[in-house]
Amino acid sequence: MRGFPQTGVGSRRRKGRRWPALVLVALLVLGAWSFAGRLFEGQLPAKTKSVSGGFADISVSEQDRAYPPPDTDLFRTRPRKVYVYVVVRDLSVSGRGGVEASVTRKTSGPLLSRLSSTGLRVRGQPSRQLYAAGRGVSGVLRFVVSSNSGKLPEGLYEVRVRSAGGGEARKSFLVR
Repeated sequence: MRGFPQTGVGSRRRKGRRWPALVLVALLVLGAWSFAGRLFEGQLPAKTKSVSGGFADISVSEQDRAYPPPDTDLFRTRPRKVYVYVVVRDLSVSGRGGVEASVTRKTSGPLLSRLSSTGLRVRGQPSRQLYAAGRGVSGVLRFVVSSNSGKLPEGLYEVRVRSAGGGEARKSFLVR
């Protein structure tokens, strides 16, 4: 006689109800991941500057001056141009190539903004602050970082200046 319903622990009704708990756990993991991503988004690396070879210092600023103004690592508003100042001492100028500058940008925004091309460019400015000294040149080199679209887009930028003699200067800064 099987007229009594099965109300025990292993009933068929309860076996199919695990999916709400799994969905809840998955949502909690995604929420924590999103929160951690927003918390650490746009952080500067621990080392924002490095120089070697004939390069003595590198700094960035919104100010266009003959000599380097105070350095900054964070731009809270999107500037149209960022001026890069590189102090050189006895920089070797022998060989071909001279000095070359490049800029890269990393972003952690939406996928569409990561794929869009920003048209970043670095231009050297004529410098009258260079003079022959020792085995090379000394003084201040200036470069301008700008965008084809007007203001610089948000992101973490790295400017790298290299010389044909093997020296290198790097500087990271953040635009919000």
